[in-house]
Amino acid sequence: MRQQSTVNVNGLTLTFQADGPIGAPVVLLVHGHGGSGADWDVVMDDLKADHRVYAPTLRGHEGSDWPGEYSFELYGSDIERFVETLGLSQVTLVGHSMGGIAAALLAQRRPTWLTRLVLEEAPIPTPGWMRREVIPRPDEATNDWNHTEAVVRDFINAADPQSWDRLADIAVPTLVIGGGADSGFPQHNVVGVAEQVPDGRAATIEVGHLVHDAAPEKFLKVLRDFIDG
Repeated sequence: MRQQSTVNVNGLTLTFQADGPIGAPVVLLVHGHGGSGADWDVVMDDLKADHRVYAPTLRGHEGSDWPGEYSFELYGSDIERFVETLGLSQVTLVGHSMGGIAAALLAQRRPTWLTRLVLEEAPIPTPGWMRREVIPRPDEATNDWNHTEAVVRDFINAADPQSWDRLADIAVPTLVIGGGADSGFPQHNVVGVAEQVPDGRAATIEVGHLVHDAAPEKFLKVLRDFIDG
């Protein structure tokens, strides 16, 4: 039975879902901007058969606390504290969009906590790309992420100029999934991220930015081939 619960991290209350047998390999699913843990329901329904699956809702999103501060580093720190507080280990970490950036930060900081990393349509932040592509079109960015312009600008301003280079510090097998031509994010970055990570590989599913939602069967096939292989 799917568990709905809360956890206190960094002085905040976050909601989360959990399902699957306790003691099974752990998968942690991190949603993107404007989403929630419920975004992963279909993926959880599949993985719960043989994994213990967790899907938290990040700060500033439905059901969790709204502290008024948002950045890549804060989301990454919240996920780090989530893993630590629940005592999770040997985690397969899956992050979508902005959740993918938070996942990459955790993989850099706590490589021994993870067994695999999956980055789905994660716009790894280089300030040049963010300022060229997002600031001139804030309405498109906020529509895509269903969030406020102010929050999007918080992320832009927090972009770390060394983020791209630090991908080389990720020490676990990593799968980077792109959504193809309809994504809205530059797809050459998908291959680029995979090439920066020492044990990285890339896959493309031509359905746009919300890969796991638009094509769950294809997404799960690629995901399971990676985590179960």
